Amino acid sequence: QGMCVGVDRCVGIVCYPTDQCREAGLCDSTTGLCSEPAAADGKTCDDSNPKTTSDQCVSGVCSGSIVCGSTVCPKPQQCHQYVCEGAQCKHVAIDDRRNCNDGNPRTTNDMCVNGVCRGTDQCMNT
Repeated sequence: QGMCVGVDRCVGIVCYPTDQCREAGLCDSTTGLCSEPAAADGKTCDDSNPKTTSDQCVSGVCSGSIVCGSTVCPKPQQCHQYVCEGAQCKHVAIDDRRNCNDGNPRTTNDMCVNGVCRGTDQCMNT
């Protein structure tokens, strides 16, 4: 008596990484959904782009350094990339709603918008 009894929605659920820059998460017993934590920055991966080298996970996204002619472009920060203009590297902002991590634990659904990683603040209206 006086105990609250619910259903554990994680019974039989096994969480797996969804890609090479994600780790196996934990199941939330109230929703039955698995978290998708980012793999450690610097983990080796393959971004499937033959024009890149030294591919690594950064904030849960696999990216490599673009090679323009004989010039290797620097590693971009999340929400930015380099493109080649001849043999020169050109820095451009990403606005493709790609997943990123804004570093704020109060936000969810972080994505790149106009070169900035932004999330939805879960505490804004509370």
